[in-house]
Amino acid sequence: MENKTHPLKPHLYHSGVPDIDFQLLAEQGRKNILLDVDNTIALVGSNIIEPEILEHLKKNMGRGFIEKICLVSNTMVGKKRCNRVRKMAETLGSDYVCAGLFCPKPISKPFKSAMKKIDAQPSSCVMIGDQIFTDIFGAKRLGIFTILVKPLGSDSLASNIFPRRGLEKYLLKIFGLREN
Repeated sequence: MENKTHPLKPHLYHSGVPDIDFQLLAEQGRKNILLDVDNTIALVGSNIIEPEILEHLKKNMGRGFIEKICLVSNTMVGKKRCNRVRKMAETLGSDYVCAGLFCPKPISKPFKSAMKKIDAQPSSCVMIGDQIFTDIFGAKRLGIFTILVKPLGSDSLASNIFPRRGLEKYLLKIFGLREN
């Protein structure tokens, strides 16, 4: 059942990507995964996907529960950050979108670009990310099913300039969400 109660409320909340039941999502027709990078699948600044997460994603791709993945990351500036995302996408055998300074998530363009790259409609997609105000809000505006995960580690400098974690905790409490 689609959750339309609040544009900031994720459909599901999990402690991490390895706790997501991709078989259940596939049974609901959601086999295309839009995936945030920093603090969702990799630590901020890391060049590798966390091994447990990589294993879980590949296992579910191998079982056919995940059809396509597209990494969607706010890279803001610099080719170095976008190259980092590209290398992670290559590790997954997936596509990627680097959302730049003038068109970052939650603006709809990065999500639309990701869906176009994997030839998917919002109804077949799931956006997985660690931030309500970028990943969840942006995807829900397009009718994409959303899963919020707890951040893997500390936030980037940009996230610390605009502190949102306290407000996110408050919203989760108001929404009555506890990680599954």
